[in-house]
Amino acid sequence: MSTRKRRAKTPPAASSSHRSPATKRAKTKPGRASRKTPSSGQVLTGDAAVLAGIAADHSSSGETEYSEMFGITSVALHNGALPIDHHTSLSPAWMASHPLATSAPLESPPPTMVAATDKAVNVLRRASHAHDLPLPPVIDWSEVHARAEEEKAAVAAAYVAEHPASAGRSVDALYRAAMAAADSTAHETDISAGVDMVFKGGGAKGNVFIGALGALVTRGLKFGRLIGTSAGAFMATITAIGLSPGDVHRFALSKRRDNTGKMVSAMQAITMDLPLPSDVSPELRSSSQLAQALNTLHIPLVPEAAVAAGNSLILNALFNHSRDFRVLFGLYELGGALVGNALVDYINEAIHTYHPSLASVPEPTMAQLYAVTGADLTVVAADVTNGERLVLNHRTAPDVPVAWATRMSMALMAAYRFVTWRSEWGTYLGDDRTGAVVVDGGLLDVFALDLVTSEDPRVRAMMGRTAPGSDHPIIGFLIEDDMPLSAAIHEDSWRPPKPSPPSRDGLHNLALEHLENLLDATMSGPYRVLERSYPELICHLPAKGYSTMEMAMTPARLEALMTAGHAATLRFLDCVWPPTKSTASSPSPPRTKSKSKSKSKSKSRA
Repeated sequence: MSTRKRRAKTPPAASSSHRSPATKRAKTKPGRASRKTPSSGQVLTGDAAVLAGIAADHSSSGETEYSEMFGITSVALHNGALPIDHHTSLSPAWMASHPLATSAPLESPPPTMVAATDKAVNVLRRASHAHDLPLPPVIDWSEVHARAEEEKAAVAAAYVAEHPASAGRSVDALYRAAMAAADSTAHETDISAGVDMVFKGGGAKGNVFIGALGALVTRGLKFGRLIGTSAGAFMATITAIGLSPGDVHRFALSKRRDNTGKMVSAMQAITMDLPLPSDVSPELRSSSQLAQALNTLHIPLVPEAAVAAGNSLILNALFNHSRDFRVLFGLYELGGALVGNALVDYINEAIHTYHPSLASVPEPTMAQLYAVTGADLTVVAADVTNGERLVLNHRTAPDVPVAWATRMSMALMAAYRFVTWRSEWGTYLGDDRTGAVVVDGGLLDVFALDLVTSEDPRVRAMMGRTAPGSDHPIIGFLIEDDMPLSAAIHEDSWRPPKPSPPSRDGLHNLALEHLENLLDATMSGPYRVLERSYPELICHLPAKGYSTMEMAMTPARLEALMTAGHAATLRFLDCVWPPTKSTASSPSPPRTKSKSKSKSKSKSRA
């Protein structure tokens, strides 16, 4: 215990005068100034070399992992291998991913330590305090709707004048025909202003986006609009907050305590919070349909007060002592087995960590995040009360908390509890949605590419597009359930590590297994029309062999999925995407020489 305390008081390893013994050995031993990864020959310098040296001193065979993703090094360390001050000196993002690392003594080791200089995403910090934020102007949506109708009517009238045979068709049909005839869907190819990115839903398979974004950073691409549904909404949100692909990569491989206090993978901890007794309030218990059904029972010769008291005791005993009962109650009464609060807590935590000016705001809103970062974030959810797709961003729903907008988009049916729109969240497109039930956006639109391709003036207004046609290049990231990982890395014999066998320790696990099958089918939605319309804009990411609810993914499978996403995106940029395809696919002189050589050889043989 005393050793831990001394290490906790040690200044950061960046200080040359005070270093832990392990750090000194890493600095002084021959060959420790720079190291190479076993496979790639990448030279590690600075802090990365220090960590590599410490890992060699403190890790036994098989406990040190190197990752070539994004040019960073992941090192698995024993508890106490580094002084705690070194942990906290790495980055605020690392501290957010490892809250236990800042307390002494550590109850369990942080499993992943990474020292790297991540390429920064384009995040701005415009204010030092929340009250200084220059919030975006409030939009009068009734005026927007009126102008949209006027524009569509004018375009339709002009089209009928040129094509009299089309008279009698609806205004919407005429407007679409006019836009198609004008070829207004020609896509922007100038990448300097950023790339609009659309992320499809896919549950745990969405981890493939980490590798995909890493490939974009490798090529020096910046983001424009960030649009996502379900798991895609999560990736869009944390990117808008300011996490780099390296940050997300480290977080995905780290450990975190779940809502029961158990140390599990970080992704599992924030997405798989099974209900605790405290997650079902006394008011909810007493007002539930189950309680009302029990209160209708009448037992002869037993006073009603006694029956009611007995029912209350039985219900409370079930809620307090049976997790399976709480799961089934959530499925029947609240729309899903999982609570979803851990996800909300993590997103708020990340915003506060990356943007101290918002630390005093418990749940920063879409407008506040935009004011601080300038990131144009849109998440898609489904309003089942009004039967409408919700396009949530700082223009359409400025007062909705970022965390809850993402949580609504990720409310997978039967997996997560549905979300009820609260009055303090303001309006959506100027309409009051208080009390509306909102679920996963994949119910209505799992791949919202139309938000950046549609010429409907209302859609353009929601997305901040001022004129027909695209104003940024577009990439749609589409998860392919039938595409093997080997297709992305050009090795047909390669297979991802096998998943861990499913746990059968309770009814809730059986229910989740059935949910996986349901959700895998649901996520294969009707987006193929968009795929056929814009093949050059869609990057296909492999995920065959992975399931929607595989949140407790092993590190090996997680690394394999991210690596395949990285490779598939690089291939897309080189061979398919118009802004970069022409440069990458031009014939090279060496190929010409090799052909001439082969011709001369054939002549000599003849």
